[in-house]
Amino acid sequence: MKHLFLSVIVVLMSAFMVSCSDDDSVVSQLSSDQTEVTYSSDRAVESVLVTATANWNVTTDVEWINLTKTSYEAAENNIAFILDANLTSENRVGHILVTSGDKQLTFTITQEGAVVVKLSQDTYTVPCTGGMLNVNIAANVELDVDVETGDDWLEFVELKDADTAFPYLLFSAKVNTTEYERTAVVNIKDADSEESQTLTIVQKEKWVFEVTDGVTREVDGSEPTAVSFNIRQNIDYVEFISDNSWIKSHEDLAVTKDANNIDEKTIYYDIMVNEGYDDREGTIQLTNAANGELLALMTIKQSGNPILELTATTFTKDKEKYSADAAKKSYTALFKTNVKQIIASSSADWISCVESVGGFTLTVAQNTTEAAREATVTFSDLNGKAEPVVMTITQKKP
Repeated sequence: MKHLFLSVIVVLMSAFMVSCSDDDSVVSQLSSDQTEVTYSSDRAVESVLVTATANWNVTTDVEWINLTKTSYEAAENNIAFILDANLTSENRVGHILVTSGDKQLTFTITQEGAVVVKLSQDTYTVPCTGGMLNVNIAANVELDVDVETGDDWLEFVELKDADTAFPYLLFSAKVNTTEYERTAVVNIKDADSEESQTLTIVQKEKWVFEVTDGVTREVDGSEPTAVSFNIRQNIDYVEFISDNSWIKSHEDLAVTKDANNIDEKTIYYDIMVNEGYDDREGTIQLTNAANGELLALMTIKQSGNPILELTATTFTKDKEKYSADAAKKSYTALFKTNVKQIIASSSADWISCVESVGGFTLTVAQNTTEAAREATVTFSDLNGKAEPVVMTITQKKP
């Protein structure tokens, strides 16, 4: 009986050892045949292949790598992710970390810097009347602009709005008085490298379309008004207003013809009041109805309309002055305004001003003199554009 008991123990221990041996033979694996990958600067959907014998999770250490999924089951599978466009000129590096049990695998993702000089289109057409031409460009470096051919009629003026999302190159073209089309070739390059773009500007043969009295109007934003442009033209055109919420086309007067059968007319635009604080600018494009070519670009510049109005106060008003009690007391002054920052100043140290919701709180100290006293409080636009509001405050005698 004793021998039988010992035999059972031996069998059980053997089974246990075999079981442990089987468990130890299962080794967690996590691998990939490529852990360093380089991509272009463009936005793209990409993937990397992972082989794992256990479930695994994925994270990234940068915002421009967007994982489409963060957990996977044990298998050979692709990690799918979306790369944001790299809008800088520098390469950037991020990582994707895969974790499976106690195993980790790191993918190093390099994204190349963006193209530093890029035109939205490489060919533009200007009318024979010449004028200013805007060429949209994406650039994050200093540019050299060289008019290689056609420099007798085309001039590069400047890069406009370089620090905004929509920079453009400004060119000036002379009038084409010939009966043939002409072409200018412009080389645009990074000043510090050989990265470049070639721009072709085509000017059509002679026809007549001109704004005879200038293409810029400056108007006051505090009241509605109208502007006009005088035009000579023998081409049908289409009008486009960049912001017709405040620039509105007005009916034209009668058209007359000159000795050469060229139409002469005045076109009018109604300009609405500028309800905002800042100056604003709008454009009117007149384009060839047949082919969409730009004929004229007029600009309307309107000044801002700063508003600073006292709308309510807890002071008692007596004619043009405000009355305060002899005892210490706080009063409010509320304003209607589009001013970005108002400052308050008192002519006397017994009135203090603190900014509050919708205006200011004015604290008038107790009158310890034997007579009434008077001071002024001035509320001003920090930028000096709006007319200041002046309150004359009289404090009663004790």
